[in-house]
Amino acid sequence: MPRRTRLLFFIVSAYILAAFSWWGYSLLRLNYAELDKERKAIETGAERLRIQMVDEVLEAWSIGLRPDDAKIRKWFSHENVKGNYLLHFTKKIKLGMSEEVLTEALNVNPNPIMYEKVDALIRRKTIQYVSEGLVFILLMVWGMVLLYRSIKKRWLLNAQQNNFLLAVTHELKTPVAGIKLMLQSMSRKGIAQEAKDEMVQGSLADVERLENLVENVLMATRIDGGAYHFQMEAVDLNGLVKTRVNAFVRSNAKQQKFETDFGESKPILADPFAIHIVLDNLLSNSVKYSPEAATITLKIFEFDDACHFVITDEGSPIPEGENKNVYKKFYRIGNEQTRNSKGTGLGLYIVKRVLEQHNASIQILNRTDKPGNIFELQFPLTK
Repeated sequence: MPRRTRLLFFIVSAYILAAFSWWGYSLLRLNYAELDKERKAIETGAERLRIQMVDEVLEAWSIGLRPDDAKIRKWFSHENVKGNYLLHFTKKIKLGMSEEVLTEALNVNPNPIMYEKVDALIRRKTIQYVSEGLVFILLMVWGMVLLYRSIKKRWLLNAQQNNFLLAVTHELKTPVAGIKLMLQSMSRKGIAQEAKDEMVQGSLADVERLENLVENVLMATRIDGGAYHFQMEAVDLNGLVKTRVNAFVRSNAKQQKFETDFGESKPILADPFAIHIVLDNLLSNSVKYSPEAATITLKIFEFDDACHFVITDEGSPIPEGENKNVYKKFYRIGNEQTRNSKGTGLGLYIVKRVLEQHNASIQILNRTDKPGNIFELQFPLTK
């Protein structure tokens, strides 16, 4: 993904998170402001009730009544039905007290339970806001992560598809141009028969290259769409490998040497055509990435109820971090526009998918004695 796109995505994500965090902080501030408001309302109610009690006592005195403490408490209880306030006498009530002194003598305080109820309500709201905010932030972060992965995956897929188109264009253009050139040369007069034979062989090699490309594309498409049905039968892996090696020896222009060590092995249950494509892709990779006059070694042996097929080449070692990536569709190490080797990024993808259908496995290791790779395939033996 381009750096500018990633930077823009992170800036927008950070802005959204900051905006939501500020909104949550504002809610909490509003919640605590409501707490202060409730506390003041409780205190105002206590003061209003005390003034009311003072007025009632003064009114009783004005009409000749002399209410005692019990009578005042009775009046207070009548006004304080819910028990939200408490009455205390700081002085003994005496007839003729001034309003100021009487106000000091009648002390009305809020019941602590009222504060506890308000605090509990505010606490519940705070927990609600915080928990909902955290859940929403986590969901939003998770959504952003999924969105980022989706965008990155889509971008990578587009890049790989563009690389695939560039590779396929090159793979098609080169043999077609070669065949065209050879046909034009053969059409001229005075061309020796030996030269014509060489041109025919070169044209056949280019046609086989095109055929392999088409087979890979069709096989990948059929496997992805579930349209390819594997026809399992007993297959002699030794014979199939020998046939494919001989074909590569005839068409190999890099003067590479193939060494084989085939032990006795039982037949494997496999689809001959699919295994044929697997072998062609593995041999093609070894030939393609190994230098001229390199030695490519092939071994077949039985071990632990499995048939092992091992290809050892002298190509550039595959980095350990790329071992899993090379099986991805269209994936190729490096950039298509600067890469020297040819290919479509479908070879090892097809190999992996075909082997999965055969309950077989593949392992890629780096050589320890010299630069190169080891491809080891394990097939279950037929019983």
